[in-house]
Amino acid sequence: MKQVLLYSLLLGSLLIGFVACSSDDPEIMGPALADVNGDYQNGSGSKALEIYYSDKILNGSNKSVTFNSEDKQSAIITLKNVIPGMDVLELPEVLLTSSKDQTQFLFSGTCSKTDCMVTYDGTVEKGKLSLSLTVKLFANDDVVGRWMLQKVQKEGDVYKKQPLFFTWTTTEDFPGFKIKTSDGYNLTLSCAEASRNLGEGFSEYMEFTGLIKEITLTSDGNIKMVYASGSGWQESELNALQYYIRGERFYLQVNENMLNSSANDEALLGIVKTLLQQYDSGIPFGFDSTESGKLSFYLDSEVLASTKVVSMMPLFKNFLPGQSDYFSISLLQNVFENYSTAIKATTKIQLGLNFSQVKQGAK
Repeated sequence: MKQVLLYSLLLGSLLIGFVACSSDDPEIMGPALADVNGDYQNGSGSKALEIYYSDKILNGSNKSVTFNSEDKQSAIITLKNVIPGMDVLELPEVLLTSSKDQTQFLFSGTCSKTDCMVTYDGTVEKGKLSLSLTVKLFANDDVVGRWMLQKVQKEGDVYKKQPLFFTWTTTEDFPGFKIKTSDGYNLTLSCAEASRNLGEGFSEYMEFTGLIKEITLTSDGNIKMVYASGSGWQESELNALQYYIRGERFYLQVNENMLNSSANDEALLGIVKTLLQQYDSGIPFGFDSTESGKLSFYLDSEVLASTKVVSMMPLFKNFLPGQSDYFSISLLQNVFENYSTAIKATTKIQLGLNFSQVKQGAK
């Protein structure tokens, strides 16, 4: 009887031990969550951020990524001011795997939203998060492509095509701009006449100087611009100029961290930065892509009649030649001087550029 009781106790102990062992969850490997959870930002802080967008490093003090995991198996990754037009974008249920040395979590996947698709690949470890993104913004489909600045095309004295897009109409309360021509005549041009003269004159000037050659708009919101520099044609850096579309608006975002300044353009750069501060979500442009193969971007009264722009307009006179026989320069000087008065009587104003689409395979 004692032996039966002893065997029963031994068997019971073994069963209890087996159940206890089998209920233990295996240890999930990887870095401690306390070391990796948190906000990561560009810079050299305790949680540094490295983002690649369009296969190019993306800088910006306002860009951050939040990593949060509760179980080492999945995480929620929140992007802030990383994708054009999206203040916040959440990547949910991001699956995690551990590196062989247990110091990193690795992750990759695709997240589809109503207005975009994001493919991501990255790692996180104590003190650093690295992330590579491939993005498609669905609203950009109609403008994606390579666009050449329109060249002047005339039939007689009539301009059929030109690079500068400019319209300006006012009420009768504003008589117009008084201009003294190089041969001594005094003219008064209405805003409509001024915009036509400036549009045609500066179209010729832009074609002669070749300030801008072309732009390429990508599906992820990047703008590649080919423009004139002292050493010839130069292409803007990726992620310096970006865009997104909301409704009938084309929003231009400029990465201030990637703007280069020199002694010659420091004043102009200051004006640009002041403008960017007013439109921290992007400078709003109107755009027209209804005609096949043609694309026009323009600022309208939302920007050109704003208090900040009206107050800054006289400053642009400082960037014009002091003395010039060029009619459009004299006219533009007068416009800058009298802009605040003219804009009060303005019923419509649009200023921008016209582009023609470059066919695939064209050089």
